[in-house]
Amino acid sequence: MTIGIEVVEQGHGDHEPARRDLSVGATTKRLQLCGLSITEAANLTAHLIGLPVARTGWTVRQVEHLVFLRSFFETGRLEP
Repeated sequence: MTIGIEVVEQGHGDHEPARRDLSVGATTKRLQLCGLSITEAANLTAHLIGLPVARTGWTVRQVEHLVFLRSFFETGRLEP
């Protein structure tokens, strides 16, 4: 599952956000390698894709599932 993160390109006259797809699992794993716990890494990954703070926190599985559902809405395969 991938997440879209808007990144402002540096060094260009127009600062237009560019969407960059990152794997939820890979992002979480990289954050763990930097010293975060699995819970902290999952919560930060959730924050990066725009999920609100959850009282009990997010799991990697929950974040991946919401990214999956978001992709269905964005492509029009599922309507609210």
